[in-house]
Amino acid sequence: MYLLINGALYDWYIQSIDKAIRFGITGEWYWTDNNPNLFISLFFTGPIIWRVLPIVSLILFFMFFFKKLHYSKYRINVCEYATKKEMMLFGFLIVALSSWHQYYPMFCPSHAYWATGLMFGILVYAILLFLKKFKLNNIIAIILTMLIVLTPLLPNQIPRRVNTSLSVLEMNKKEFVKIDYGFHLNGIRTSQEVYEFYLDYFSYIEFLNMSFPDKQFLNYSKYPLLAITFPTNITNMTMFGSSWFYVYRDFGDKLELLVDEFKPILVTDREILRNSYNFYDYFGNYVLIYENESTLIYADTQTANLLQQFPE
Repeated sequence: MYLLINGALYDWYIQSIDKAIRFGITGEWYWTDNNPNLFISLFFTGPIIWRVLPIVSLILFFMFFFKKLHYSKYRINVCEYATKKEMMLFGFLIVALSSWHQYYPMFCPSHAYWATGLMFGILVYAILLFLKKFKLNNIIAIILTMLIVLTPLLPNQIPRRVNTSLSVLEMNKKEFVKIDYGFHLNGIRTSQEVYEFYLDYFSYIEFLNMSFPDKQFLNYSKYPLLAITFPTNITNMTMFGSSWFYVYRDFGDKLELLVDEFKPILVTDREILRNSYNFYDYFGNYVLIYENESTLIYADTQTANLLQQFPE
């Protein structure tokens, strides 16, 4: 109902259903010539710990069936029924293996942790199950299990977490200032550098709003926060992503029509300019009118010429 009231039902279908079906059937992510191999992504990507986790889950999954089922005379018979504990484990295995596909199409630590969250618990269970055969003391078994699980993470993952924690602690030592511009993000505490950046950016956007009250704005950056400065004249696209060209089949055509009709003021960033091969197909006659750090603002030549008549 919320999606229907806000006119987002179609977009929900395109992004969550239509794209998922196309991805599931064809394996296409962005463009077919850039798609990685699914088998390689699942079994041969990243440090060894990320390969061991799903393999252990697969072994336990098939062991469940081999233990409970017996094949003879072209028939599959149940030789023993699963206990409640075994069914709980089987449920965890189904959920864990269902999440494994997140290794594809782009493997990175974030995707790996999302995909293998339950698998860590399953790996610990499998190791403890194996060590029980040696009749070890429970404390020794637990210590050995921790060493087996954590050792593969030591070379890169644990130092990475430690460095992140140290950088956060270092950041907390800095003096923060409270944003009090009077028009956006009031009350938020941030560093002096960020404070000055947004003050300059917001001030220029307000200047553009006053100079061209009927002009539309287009956020062609990957930062939705930049769009909060736009009042009612913001267009219906608040952030750019290269995947939109794949999610919406007519995205490029509609973007071209929007630019031709409204000549919106364009907010973008350097990374988009580097990675968007078709940027100048849509904004070829645009010129740079503002630059602050990596944030850039462009306008069509007519608007840029008119800007010279307005004192900032």
